[in-house]
Amino acid sequence: MKQKTYLHWGVTITAAACAILVFYDTFFQDGVLFIFIEKLFGILKPVLYGLAMAYLLTPIVDFFDRLLRDRLGVKRAGLMRCLSILVTWLLALGLVYLLFSILIPELVASVSLLFSNLESYYRTIYTWVTQLVEDNPYISERVLTLVRDYYNELVDWVKNTVIPGAQVAIVAVTGGVLSVLVFAKAAKADEAKAAGADYVGEMDLVEKIQKENWFDFDVVVATPDMMGVVGRLGKVLGPKGLMPSPKAGTVTPDVAKAVKEVKAGKVEYRLDKTNIIHCPIGKVSFGPEKLTENFNAIMGAIVKAKPAAAKGQYIKSCVVASTMGPGIKMSTAKL
Repeated sequence: MKQKTYLHWGVTITAAACAILVFYDTFFQDGVLFIFIEKLFGILKPVLYGLAMAYLLTPIVDFFDRLLRDRLGVKRAGLMRCLSILVTWLLALGLVYLLFSILIPELVASVSLLFSNLESYYRTIYTWVTQLVEDNPYISERVLTLVRDYYNELVDWVKNTVIPGAQVAIVAVTGGVLSVLVFAKAAKADEAKAAGADYVGEMDLVEKIQKENWFDFDVVVATPDMMGVVGRLGKVLGPKGLMPSPKAGTVTPDVAKAVKEVKAGKVEYRLDKTNIIHCPIGKVSFGPEKLTENFNAIMGAIVKAKPAAAKGQYIKSCVVASTMGPGIKMSTAKL
Protein backbone atom coordinates (compact mmCIF):
# COMPACT_ATOMS: atom_id res chain seq x y z
CA MET A 1 0.00 0.00 0.00
CA LYS A 2 2.82 2.38 0.88
CA GLN A 3 4.62 1.63 -2.39
CA LYS A 4 1.53 2.61 -4.38
CA THR A 5 1.26 5.84 -2.37
CA TYR A 6 4.90 6.73 -3.02
CA LEU A 7 4.47 5.95 -6.72
CA HIS A 8 1.34 8.10 -6.88
CA TRP A 9 3.05 11.06 -5.25
CA GLY A 10 6.14 10.65 -7.44
CA VAL A 11 4.12 10.69 -10.66
CA THR A 12 2.05 13.65 -9.40
CA ILE A 13 5.11 15.75 -8.50
CA THR A 14 6.84 14.95 -11.80
CA ALA A 15 3.74 15.85 -13.80
CA ALA A 16 3.31 19.09 -11.84
CA ALA A 17 6.97 20.07 -12.42
CA CYS A 18 6.66 19.39 -16.16
CA ALA A 19 3.43 21.43 -16.33
CA ILE A 20 5.09 24.40 -14.57
CA LEU A 21 8.06 24.26 -16.94
CA VAL A 22 5.81 24.11 -20.02
CA PHE A 23 3.76 27.06 -18.74
CA TYR A 24 6.85 29.14 -17.91
CA ASP A 25 8.54 28.31 -21.21
CA THR A 26 5.41 29.17 -23.19
CA PHE A 27 4.58 32.53 -21.66
CA PHE A 28 7.77 33.96 -20.16
CA GLN A 29 10.96 32.59 -21.74
CA ASP A 30 11.83 30.62 -24.86
CA GLY A 31 13.97 27.51 -24.70
CA VAL A 32 13.86 26.77 -20.95
CA LEU A 33 12.00 23.51 -21.46
CA PHE A 34 14.44 22.28 -24.09
CA ILE A 35 17.43 23.21 -21.89
CA PHE A 36 15.86 21.32 -18.99
CA ILE A 37 15.20 18.24 -21.15
CA GLU A 38 18.75 18.37 -22.53
CA LYS A 39 20.30 18.53 -19.05
CA LEU A 40 17.95 15.84 -17.73
CA PHE A 41 18.88 13.56 -20.62
CA GLY A 42 22.57 14.22 -19.95
CA ILE A 43 22.09 13.10 -16.34
CA LEU A 44 20.02 10.06 -17.25
CA LYS A 45 22.16 9.02 -20.23
CA PRO A 46 24.41 6.59 -18.28
CA VAL A 47 21.32 5.06 -16.63
CA LEU A 48 19.59 4.62 -19.98
CA TYR A 49 22.70 3.07 -21.53
CA GLY A 50 22.99 0.74 -18.56
CA LEU A 51 19.37 -0.34 -18.84
CA ALA A 52 19.81 -0.98 -22.57
CA MET A 53 22.95 -3.08 -21.96
CA ALA A 54 21.23 -4.99 -19.16
CA TYR A 55 18.24 -5.72 -21.40
CA LEU A 56 20.47 -6.96 -24.24
CA LEU A 57 22.73 -9.07 -22.02
CA THR A 58 20.03 -10.60 -19.79
CA PRO A 59 19.42 -13.62 -22.11
CA ILE A 60 23.16 -14.38 -22.12
CA VAL A 61 23.34 -14.04 -18.33
CA ASP A 62 20.38 -16.42 -17.98
CA PHE A 63 22.09 -18.92 -20.29
CA PHE A 64 25.33 -18.92 -18.25
CA ASP A 65 23.29 -19.03 -15.02
CA ARG A 66 21.56 -22.25 -16.10
CA LEU A 67 24.81 -23.68 -17.48
CA LEU A 68 26.78 -23.05 -14.28
CA ARG A 69 24.04 -24.44 -12.06
CA ASP A 70 23.81 -27.61 -14.14
CA ARG A 71 27.57 -28.14 -14.36
CA LEU A 72 28.59 -27.12 -10.84
CA GLY A 73 25.47 -28.25 -9.05
CA VAL A 74 25.57 -25.22 -6.74
CA LYS A 75 22.17 -24.15 -5.45
CA ARG A 76 23.16 -20.68 -4.20
CA ALA A 77 21.26 -18.53 -6.68
CA GLY A 78 22.97 -15.26 -5.74
CA LEU A 79 26.49 -16.61 -6.24
CA MET A 80 25.63 -18.23 -9.58
CA ARG A 81 23.99 -15.03 -10.78
CA CYS A 82 27.08 -12.97 -9.92
CA LEU A 83 29.35 -15.45 -11.71
CA SER A 84 27.05 -15.42 -14.75
CA ILE A 85 27.11 -11.62 -14.91
CA LEU A 86 30.91 -11.59 -14.60
CA VAL A 87 31.36 -14.19 -17.36
CA THR A 88 28.92 -12.31 -19.61
CA TRP A 89 30.70 -8.97 -19.18
CA LEU A 90 34.12 -10.53 -19.79
CA LEU A 91 32.80 -12.17 -22.95
CA ALA A 92 31.21 -8.90 -24.13
CA LEU A 93 34.39 -6.91 -23.49
CA GLY A 94 36.48 -9.53 -25.31
CA LEU A 95 34.18 -9.46 -28.32
CA VAL A 96 34.20 -5.65 -28.42
CA TYR A 97 38.02 -5.58 -28.19
CA LEU A 98 38.34 -8.18 -30.95
CA LEU A 99 35.84 -6.35 -33.15
CA PHE A 100 37.55 -3.00 -32.77
CA SER A 101 41.06 -4.38 -33.21
CA ILE A 102 40.00 -5.92 -36.53
CA LEU A 103 37.63 -3.30 -37.92
CA ILE A 104 39.19 0.02 -36.90
CA PRO A 105 42.49 -0.39 -38.81
CA GLU A 106 40.56 -1.46 -41.91
CA LEU A 107 38.17 1.45 -41.44
CA VAL A 108 41.03 3.95 -41.17
CA ALA A 109 42.65 2.53 -44.31
CA SER A 110 39.33 2.84 -46.17
CA VAL A 111 38.75 6.39 -44.94
CA SER A 112 42.32 7.36 -45.86
CA LEU A 113 41.83 5.93 -49.36
CA LEU A 114 38.52 7.76 -49.67
CA PHE A 115 40.16 10.97 -48.49
CA SER A 116 42.99 10.63 -51.02
CA ASN A 117 40.42 10.22 -53.83
CA LEU A 118 38.06 12.86 -52.47
CA GLU A 119 39.26 15.58 -54.84
CA SER A 120 38.60 13.42 -57.91
CA TYR A 121 35.10 12.66 -56.62
CA TYR A 122 34.55 16.36 -56.04
CA ARG A 123 35.66 17.22 -59.58
CA THR A 124 33.31 14.60 -61.01
CA ILE A 125 30.34 15.94 -59.02
CA TYR A 126 31.30 19.52 -59.84
CA THR A 127 31.41 18.76 -63.59
CA TRP A 128 28.09 16.90 -63.43
CA VAL A 129 26.37 19.76 -61.56
CA THR A 130 27.83 22.33 -63.97
CA GLN A 131 26.41 20.47 -66.95
CA LEU A 132 23.07 19.99 -65.20
CA VAL A 133 22.42 23.67 -64.44
CA GLU A 134 24.43 25.36 -67.20
CA ASP A 135 21.23 26.85 -68.71
CA ASN A 136 20.53 28.89 -65.57
CA PRO A 137 23.56 30.99 -64.49
CA TYR A 138 21.94 32.17 -61.23
CA ILE A 139 21.08 28.66 -60.03
CA SER A 140 24.42 27.37 -61.31
CA GLU A 141 26.37 29.86 -59.20
CA ARG A 142 24.35 29.14 -56.06
CA VAL A 143 24.54 25.35 -56.43
CA LEU A 144 28.25 25.29 -57.27
CA THR A 145 29.01 27.52 -54.29
CA LEU A 146 27.03 25.15 -52.11
CA VAL A 147 28.93 22.14 -53.49
CA ARG A 148 32.28 23.85 -52.83
CA ASP A 149 31.30 24.76 -49.27
CA TYR A 150 30.14 21.24 -48.48
CA TYR A 151 33.31 19.80 -50.01
CA ASN A 152 35.55 22.04 -47.88
CA GLU A 153 33.57 21.18 -44.73
CA LEU A 154 33.82 17.47 -45.53
CA VAL A 155 37.58 17.67 -46.08
CA ASP A 156 38.08 19.52 -42.79
CA TRP A 157 35.87 17.05 -40.92
CA VAL A 158 37.63 13.96 -42.32
CA LYS A 159 41.13 15.46 -41.92
CA ASN A 160 40.73 17.00 -38.46
CA THR A 161 38.16 14.72 -36.80
CA VAL A 162 37.62 11.33 -38.43
CA ILE A 163 41.19 10.24 -39.20
CA PRO A 164 42.82 11.56 -35.97
CA GLY A 165 39.99 10.06 -33.90
CA ALA A 166 40.34 6.71 -35.60
CA GLN A 167 44.11 6.81 -35.12
CA VAL A 168 43.67 7.43 -31.40
CA ALA A 169 41.24 4.51 -31.26
CA ILE A 170 43.76 2.24 -33.00
CA VAL A 171 46.51 3.19 -30.57
CA ALA A 172 44.15 2.60 -27.64
CA VAL A 173 43.07 -0.81 -28.94
CA THR A 174 46.25 -2.20 -30.46
CA GLY A 175 48.84 -0.42 -28.32
CA GLY A 176 50.42 1.28 -31.35
CA VAL A 177 53.56 -0.86 -31.25
CA LEU A 178 55.34 -2.99 -33.83
CA SER A 179 54.38 -6.64 -34.12
CA VAL A 180 57.28 -9.07 -33.71
CA LEU A 181 57.71 -12.58 -35.13
CA VAL A 182 60.30 -14.80 -33.45
CA PHE A 183 61.82 -18.01 -34.80
CA ALA A 184 62.88 -20.00 -31.74
CA LYS A 185 62.28 -23.31 -30.03
CA ALA A 186 62.08 -24.83 -26.57
CA ALA A 187 63.13 -22.46 -23.76
CA LYS A 188 63.99 -19.61 -26.14
CA ALA A 189 60.44 -19.71 -27.52
CA ASP A 190 59.06 -19.38 -23.99
CA GLU A 191 61.38 -16.41 -23.33
CA ALA A 192 60.17 -14.69 -26.51
CA LYS A 193 56.51 -15.17 -25.53
CA ALA A 194 57.18 -13.83 -22.04
CA ALA A 195 58.90 -10.76 -23.53
CA GLY A 196 55.79 -9.93 -25.57
CA ALA A 197 56.46 -11.43 -29.00
CA ASP A 198 53.33 -11.55 -31.14
CA TYR A 199 54.18 -14.72 -33.06
CA VAL A 200 56.59 -17.49 -32.01
CA GLY A 201 57.25 -20.70 -33.89
CA GLU A 202 59.47 -22.80 -36.13
CA MET A 203 58.60 -24.59 -39.36
CA ASP A 204 54.91 -23.86 -38.87
CA LEU A 205 55.55 -20.13 -39.40
CA VAL A 206 57.87 -20.80 -42.34
CA GLU A 207 55.16 -22.83 -44.07
CA LYS A 208 52.53 -20.19 -43.30
CA ILE A 209 54.66 -17.45 -44.89
CA GLN A 210 55.47 -19.59 -47.93
CA LYS A 211 52.03 -21.04 -48.57
CA GLU A 212 49.71 -18.22 -47.42
CA ASN A 213 51.92 -15.23 -48.30
CA TRP A 214 51.43 -14.08 -44.71
CA PHE A 215 53.23 -10.91 -43.58
CA ASP A 216 51.21 -9.58 -40.63
CA PHE A 217 54.36 -8.62 -38.71
CA ASP A 218 56.87 -5.76 -38.72
CA VAL A 219 60.10 -7.26 -37.36
CA VAL A 220 61.59 -10.77 -37.48
CA VAL A 221 63.89 -12.04 -34.72
CA ALA A 222 65.61 -15.44 -34.75
CA THR A 223 68.01 -17.45 -32.64
CA PRO A 224 71.27 -18.51 -34.39
CA ASP A 225 70.26 -22.19 -34.47
CA MET A 226 67.08 -21.28 -36.42
CA MET A 227 68.82 -19.45 -39.27
CA GLY A 228 69.03 -22.67 -41.29
CA VAL A 229 65.23 -22.69 -41.33
CA VAL A 230 64.81 -18.92 -41.72
CA GLY A 231 67.26 -18.93 -44.65
CA ARG A 232 64.58 -20.59 -46.78
CA LEU A 233 62.61 -17.33 -46.54
CA GLY A 234 65.45 -15.12 -47.76
CA LYS A 235 63.83 -14.48 -51.15
CA VAL A 236 60.56 -13.26 -49.60
CA LEU A 237 61.80 -11.58 -46.41
CA GLY A 238 64.88 -9.95 -47.95
CA PRO A 239 63.10 -7.63 -50.44
CA LYS A 240 60.75 -6.50 -47.67
CA GLY A 241 63.60 -5.67 -45.30
CA LEU A 242 62.42 -8.30 -42.82
CA MET A 243 65.33 -10.76 -42.99
CA PRO A 244 66.98 -10.99 -39.55
CA SER A 245 70.73 -10.40 -39.30
CA PRO A 246 73.34 -10.42 -36.52
CA LYS A 247 74.43 -6.87 -37.44
CA ALA A 248 70.95 -5.54 -36.84
CA GLY A 249 70.69 -7.45 -33.56
CA THR A 250 67.77 -9.55 -34.78
CA VAL A 251 69.79 -12.79 -34.88
CA THR A 252 70.67 -13.30 -31.24
CA PRO A 253 70.47 -15.95 -28.50
CA ASP A 254 68.91 -13.29 -26.22
CA VAL A 255 65.55 -13.10 -28.03
CA ALA A 256 63.81 -11.62 -25.00
CA LYS A 257 66.06 -8.55 -25.06
CA ALA A 258 65.61 -8.14 -28.82
CA VAL A 259 61.82 -8.33 -28.53
CA LYS A 260 61.72 -5.79 -25.71
CA GLU A 261 63.93 -3.37 -27.68
CA VAL A 262 61.66 -3.60 -30.73
CA LYS A 263 58.54 -3.14 -28.60
CA ALA A 264 60.17 -0.10 -27.03
CA GLY A 265 60.54 1.47 -30.47
CA LYS A 266 63.99 0.41 -31.67
CA VAL A 267 64.49 0.59 -35.45
CA GLU A 268 67.56 0.11 -37.62
CA TYR A 269 68.80 2.01 -40.64
CA ARG A 270 71.48 1.14 -43.16
CA LEU A 271 73.01 2.48 -46.34
CA ASP A 272 72.43 0.70 -49.60
CA LYS A 273 74.93 0.60 -52.46
CA THR A 274 73.86 4.06 -53.69
CA ASN A 275 74.26 5.67 -50.22
CA ILE A 276 70.50 5.86 -49.63
CA ILE A 277 68.93 5.10 -46.25
CA HIS A 278 65.49 3.44 -46.12
CA CYS A 279 63.97 3.47 -42.65
CA PRO A 280 60.40 3.21 -41.31
CA ILE A 281 59.33 5.88 -38.84
CA GLY A 282 55.98 4.43 -37.82
CA LYS A 283 52.47 3.54 -38.86
CA VAL A 284 49.41 5.64 -39.63
CA SER A 285 48.04 4.59 -36.24
CA PHE A 286 50.85 6.47 -34.46
CA GLY A 287 49.36 9.90 -35.20
CA PRO A 288 51.10 13.12 -36.38
CA GLU A 289 52.88 13.90 -33.10
CA LYS A 290 54.52 10.48 -32.70
CA LEU A 291 55.45 10.31 -36.37
CA THR A 292 57.09 13.75 -36.12
CA GLU A 293 58.93 12.66 -32.97
CA ASN A 294 60.15 9.48 -34.67
CA PHE A 295 61.25 11.42 -37.76
CA ASN A 296 63.25 13.87 -35.65
CA ALA A 297 64.80 10.98 -33.69
CA ILE A 298 65.99 9.09 -36.77
CA MET A 299 67.32 12.25 -38.41
CA GLY A 300 69.11 13.18 -35.20
CA ALA A 301 70.74 9.74 -35.07
CA ILE A 302 71.87 10.02 -38.69
CA VAL A 303 73.36 13.47 -38.12
CA LYS A 304 75.17 12.28 -34.97
CA ALA A 305 76.64 9.38 -36.93
CA LYS A 306 78.37 11.77 -39.37
CA PRO A 307 82.05 10.75 -39.69
CA ALA A 308 84.56 13.34 -38.59
CA ALA A 309 86.32 13.10 -41.96
CA ALA A 310 83.10 13.79 -43.92
CA LYS A 311 83.12 17.16 -45.70
CA GLY A 312 80.60 19.07 -47.76
CA GLN A 313 76.85 18.52 -47.67
CA TYR A 314 76.16 15.48 -45.49
CA ILE A 315 72.42 14.99 -46.19
CA LYS A 316 71.70 15.80 -49.84
CA SER A 317 67.97 15.00 -49.89
CA CYS A 318 65.23 13.58 -47.68
CA VAL A 319 61.88 12.16 -48.79
CA VAL A 320 59.00 10.93 -46.61
CA ALA A 321 56.36 8.62 -48.09
CA SER A 322 53.63 6.24 -47.03
CA THR A 323 53.57 2.67 -48.32
CA MET A 324 52.84 2.80 -52.07
CA GLY A 325 52.21 6.55 -51.68
CA PRO A 326 53.83 9.61 -53.27
CA GLY A 327 57.05 10.95 -51.77
CA ILE A 328 57.15 14.33 -50.01
CA LYS A 329 60.52 16.07 -50.24
CA MET A 330 61.73 17.58 -46.97
CA SER A 331 63.96 20.61 -46.63
CA THR A 332 67.51 19.54 -45.75
CA ALA A 333 68.50 23.04 -44.59
CA LYS A 334 67.04 22.44 -41.11
CA LEU A 335 68.23 18.85 -40.74
